[in-house]
Amino acid sequence: MPADNPNPPKTHRDLASEWLLSLATTPVLVGLWGARVAGKWLQELSDLSEEIWRGDRLPVLNFPTTEEEDKE
Repeated sequence: MPADNPNPPKTHRDLASEWLLSLATTPVLVGLWGARVAGKWLQELSDLSEEIWRGDRLPVLNFPTTEEEDKE
């Protein structure tokens, strides 16, 4: 009769590692999701700031000329 049992009973160590893995899964998934959301938010912020500083929306500044520039 073989001594190897195909389904050995779970030890305390096996249960602890399963619990640690299951408890660590949620923060990892939340972290990945948060990084994705933060990346999208930063990209949108970048696009908006580019629109604000685009040249066609800035006013034309008319600098006063000096008499020397008028003579030239």
